[in-house]
Amino acid sequence: MLEPDSRILLLDALRPPSGYTLDLAVGTTYSLDLLALMIAPVAFAMFERQASDGSLIEDPIATLQALREHAARISIFCQAGQIAVPPEFRALLVYLEGSVHPVVPPDPTAIFHPKVWYLRFRERESDAVAYRLLCLSRNLTFDRSWDTILRLDGRPDGVEKWGELERFASSLVSMAEKTSPVSKERASAIRELGKQFAWAEWTLPDGFESVKFWPLGDDAVERWPFEGHRRPFLVVSPFVSSELLSRLTKASRGSILVTRPETLDSLGGNSTAHLLERLILSSDASSNGGEVSQSFESETAAESAERRLDGLHAKTYIADAGWKTHVWSGSANATDAAFNGNVEFLVELVGRKESCGIHATIGDRSDRLGLRKLLIPYDPVLPEPVDMTDAEKIGLRLERARRAIGGLRFTATCAGGEGGYWSLSLSGLTAATRLDGGVLEGVSTSIRPITLGKAATTLLEILPSGMEVEFNVSEAAVTPFFALTVAIEEMEIAFLVAAELVDPPPGRAERVLSSLLANRSDLIRFLLLLLGNVEDALAAFDGVPDGSKAKGNWLAGHASEALFEPLVHAFSRDPERLRDIERVMNELRRSAEGSSILPERWNEIWDPIADALEEMSL
Repeated sequence: MLEPDSRILLLDALRPPSGYTLDLAVGTTYSLDLLALMIAPVAFAMFERQASDGSLIEDPIATLQALREHAARISIFCQAGQIAVPPEFRALLVYLEGSVHPVVPPDPTAIFHPKVWYLRFRERESDAVAYRLLCLSRNLTFDRSWDTILRLDGRPDGVEKWGELERFASSLVSMAEKTSPVSKERASAIRELGKQFAWAEWTLPDGFESVKFWPLGDDAVERWPFEGHRRPFLVVSPFVSSELLSRLTKASRGSILVTRPETLDSLGGNSTAHLLERLILSSDASSNGGEVSQSFESETAAESAERRLDGLHAKTYIADAGWKTHVWSGSANATDAAFNGNVEFLVELVGRKESCGIHATIGDRSDRLGLRKLLIPYDPVLPEPVDMTDAEKIGLRLERARRAIGGLRFTATCAGGEGGYWSLSLSGLTAATRLDGGVLEGVSTSIRPITLGKAATTLLEILPSGMEVEFNVSEAAVTPFFALTVAIEEMEIAFLVAAELVDPPPGRAERVLSSLLANRSDLIRFLLLLLGNVEDALAAFDGVPDGSKAKGNWLAGHASEALFEPLVHAFSRDPERLRDIERVMNELRRSAEGSSILPERWNEIWDPIADALEEMSL
């Protein structure tokens, strides 16, 4: 339990079981990095390649096909205003446009903070389904912090046991509707997945015998997961409020708090003096050697999309009860906001004290086992709480402005113009009530489409009823994603807003595809991935120092030998893949550059198959 030597990557947890493929994925996060989201389909497709040091090797063609195949099956819900602005525009983001859903909680002064995945996999041969629920403490970003992942695998069962899983999935659609509509097809699929999870039989981790799920704040009903527990707690949380800590730990002596030094300093020594131990991560446990110091007063500022967290970020609560132990793990910090308004998600497990209790998790002060090897004692600098600095106060004002603007209902409407340029009109309207003018007082705002450089940034006036702005862009620059910057004095933060895209140029995704296939070798590798011949396609990746460049060159000159057998196999097993290839090839033929990379003697290979496909459709 919480063994620091057992490091699991999110990619590993997302990977389908052997013989299965992804059927549907619903994920939640507070802050979102779109480039991190692009990696998820690669895990679902099992296309990732690793270097000798274990890091992922970027394979643009594999990423392209993974996104095309899986993006429509992925829905990600995040806090409105908490999408990071990518350092550079990636054309592949066109495939994620329908997958990202900003959320405003039922309590608009609170935040949407859960980190949970509902995954459904389908077996290739039998069509049987398997479920997986992931409950995490980490956001879908490139943070280098210490987090937790709880993985539960499940199968369909004949008894409904987990109605809260159905309620939470349905509430995601309702919360997202405040900022942008979720298509009827997606909304129906998400709600159906929630129903299936409510009837699932879950396999628990070793040492545990029962489970309970605690979605919080999604229906504005206050819930207290720790009801009836008056025993010492082990509390692991990067952010802590004195009121919540007192509620958890004052009733019984002997509790232990693992947190950040900045949090202990902000609480002051008096509010934590009743604890048995106050512990922090040692400097050796910091993944970047302590290069970045996080000293933010609030979790909303520290977990903002533009920041890279380091250090402790796990949220876990453990209470022994006789021979049993209760463990709660998930997204909720030990703060009043987490249990009184925020949307959070915790999973409660009950198991044997000897294997998962407080001592089994952290040990005593002398053994230095488990978490002990990462921790050191820490005494707050001052007895009373530390006051916020002026910079921190401005930071909180910017965070409130970010949430208010991010919570608008954005629509980007396209209209064709002269010379191949398009008018891209963005409106952001309040879904119900007008914006609180006080939130935006003294805040300057600017905006640009992420497809354009910073020179395209324009100042923006936001009224109580919302905002409107228009850009003239090329067809390639049409996008629903806009980079918005809010500033007070010398401080500023930037974030992305995701709009509903209305009347976009037809065929955008196909043109992005053709623009990314730079040469014949790329095209053939893409076709092999599309046809399911993954081994040959990945072996031909020029970026891997294993002789694959020669393999890639061979493929470029021997397309008929490489493609003929997979094409025939696909015709007999899955003709729809061939119709996808037909659409790709038709798009390539639209330009001289695209036609030039078509395989030699392609018509000899393809024309008989195309004729057979046409006969099938008659």
